[in-house]
Amino acid sequence: MEKARLSILVARIKSQVETIEKLFAKVEERKEPKSSAEWESLAFRLYNLYCGFEDLFKKNEGARGGCNPPQFIEGIHGPPRGIMA
Repeated sequence: MEKARLSILVARIKSQVETIEKLFAKVEERKEPKSSAEWESLAFRLYNLYCGFEDLFKKNEGARGGCNPPQFIEGIHGPPRGIMA
């Protein structure tokens, strides 16, 4: 991977990790909800946290060539699609 593309990828990952850390802190604020409104708030914050992780993977999927990483772990799914063992 070119140095420029790698630098952009690293910056994207760092930015998204910072966002995820902020979202996680907001979840921690509500980790013991007492009312239905607090439960609703916690659910919303957990959803935001989930979306933060989803965005991390979506924004960076081009860097790995669009393949699914677990496909390369032998014994889990076998060899990558389109490659005969």
